[in-house]
Amino acid sequence: MTVTGSTVNAGTVTFQVDGIGRYDFSKTLTMEITKATPQVTRTGAASYIYDGKAKSSNIDFIGADGSVLKSVSLSGKLPGT
Repeated sequence: MTVTGSTVNAGTVTFQVDGIGRYDFSKTLTMEITKATPQVTRTGAASYIYDGKAKSSNIDFIGADGSVLKSVSLSGKLPGT
């Protein structure tokens, strides 16, 4: 089998399969890989009124298939409080 093009990045990839021995054939398949549109979602309040207590929020990076690729938790409070 011969592969032409990237099988990871967006673009066109071509696969060519050639038979061997008594299996005399050749088949070429072309596939278009489109660029995914990532989504980022945030959970938690959009803003906080600071009251001296630590605040937190989560950010999820969503893949093209809807699965969470990475989830990041952010938290903190001002120093000295």
